[in-house]
This record gives sequence, structure tokens and C-alpha cells, in this order.
Amino acid sequence: MSFRSRTTNMYPFLQKDGTLAKLPKPTARLAVHFGAIVEDVTSRPRNYSNFSHNNKDCTTEVTCRKRPGHKPCSAQIVAFLDVCPSVIAWHCPKCHDGGSIVGWEGKIWDKRKT
Repeated sequence: MSFRSRTTNMYPFLQKDGTLAKLPKPTARLAVHFGAIVEDVTSRPRNYSNFSHNNKDCTTEVTCRKRPGHKPCSAQIVAFLDVCPSVIAWHCPKCHDGGSIVGWEGKIWDKRKT
């Protein structure tokens, strides 16, 4: 099974003071979508960071935003801290969209307790 993959850097969505930048609506929707994935993953207890394709603890509350065949996918995104802890890997188990998120550490979406 192969996944479509992209890397999203969260840093460009922010102003210098760390708040969300004023963005065109499509870009703002992406920032909100990927930010929700980061918030979900970083708010979990650390022992849920290990990944298995069958691990329900990696399923987020974030629904897929893809529209294969112009129909909403609507599956829940599976996401986890990757082997490199500054990378969040994510994928949709239904339509196989996926990728990684970087540039989120210490930003407004990072919900880890220090």
C-alpha cells in the first residue's frame, strides 16, 4: 500500500510574534487542518507516540480533507510522532493521502507539557 506524501512546514503560517498570519482563505484552511493534527498528536500522553497501522490510539479527531472523485473522504486521520520527534507523520487510511508536518515545535499548536 502506498501513500501520497507531502511535507508541510507550519512556520510560514505564522507571524513573527507567533500568532497565526492573515492568510488567503484556502491557505488558512490548510493551517487550521494541519494545526488540528499537531494539536491532537501533541496533546496525547507520550506513550501513544509509537505507531502501528492498527493502533487505534493514533487515530485523531481530524477528518480527511481530500475529495476523491469529488466526494468527501471523511475518514479520520491517523497521526503520530515519527522516529524523529520533531516530525509528525499522518495518513488517511481510506484514501491514502498522507505526509509529514514539521516546524510545529514550540508554536501555537504544540500542546506538549514541558
